[in-house]
Amino acid sequence: MLIYLDTGDLANLERLRDRDRGSFEQFLDGWNARQCVLALSLHHAQETADLGTAASRARRLGLIAEFPRIAFERGGSYKLAWLEAAVQITALIHGEAADYGDVLRPQLFLAGLDEFCAVVLESSTEFAKLRQEEEFTAKVRQSTRGRRLPRSYRKQSGDAINRTAPVIAAIEAFSDGTLSPLTRRSMAPVLGAIVNELQTAENVRFGFEKAYGLAGYDVLDRVDDDDLHRVASFFSVAQQVFEDMAGEWQLPPQDIADLLRQLNPSTCPGVRIEMAVSRALDVSQETAVANDEADRAHISFLPYVDLMFVDRRTAGFYRQGIALDKAGVLDRYASRLAKSGPSAAILNAIARVV
Repeated sequence: MLIYLDTGDLANLERLRDRDRGSFEQFLDGWNARQCVLALSLHHAQETADLGTAASRARRLGLIAEFPRIAFERGGSYKLAWLEAAVQITALIHGEAADYGDVLRPQLFLAGLDEFCAVVLESSTEFAKLRQEEEFTAKVRQSTRGRRLPRSYRKQSGDAINRTAPVIAAIEAFSDGTLSPLTRRSMAPVLGAIVNELQTAENVRFGFEKAYGLAGYDVLDRVDDDDLHRVASFFSVAQQVFEDMAGEWQLPPQDIADLLRQLNPSTCPGVRIEMAVSRALDVSQETAVANDEADRAHISFLPYVDLMFVDRRTAGFYRQGIALDKAGVLDRYASRLAKSGPSAAILNAIARVV
């Protein structure tokens, strides 16, 4: 059984091991008796690398090494979105229904402890950039707290940029000079296109659709205003799939355009879960923090593990996401989600699903 522990759970188990070795071994005995496999993703590696000192990182890696069976997924939520988009595209090419679980689960969590340790120790520069981007996203979310958003972008004239709070917040955060050059280069064209299109578009909705390159896509009629940027991110990943698979698929440009137009991120379970939790983060009145972004990335793996533990804050965002998720994907996987807690509570939660 593949069990995805929250980083907070790993920290609690580390303290338990150091304080009461006997109780920690009892936990491991219960864990092993249920044939559990510890699932780790790239985001665990990032949070381990973010620990303050070499000694603290060594203690965390030592704790993880105590688990006899480890399954590490070297890719993060971006890779998962790429895979889900590829599954949907392949299904469309063959005229079949996409079966994400059967296709993707055998392709995930294939590495082990040595690979996990290597990524933690060798990817500090990349993780620092990722953390910077998470802090930027949190800053944008926090900038929208208390700002009243339009009820409908279609009812806002195209020059109403001052009423599109997320755009203003992004521009303000973008201008503070803290982002990496790579992030700035990738974001600048998008923000520039949004600003330009909103000045001349018939209404704000059309301006966003054109700026994001989404005009004419089948799914747009089912996408809420607040989800446009998330849907645009998915289609950006899908376009990368076509580029990466060009040699294998050998598709003419018109076929690629037709397939892109038909894609629907709502049917990709990991993408849909991350999108719904992200939207819950947007509307929350709690202070936005960078750790929320890592937790949002973690939770995209929920459909591909047997049980995932998250902190109370993330569980609350997931519950909000269920209410906002018109596709019903979050409710389908809710039974796989458990709140973090002491070692006994972890084992009890696992026992309920064995």
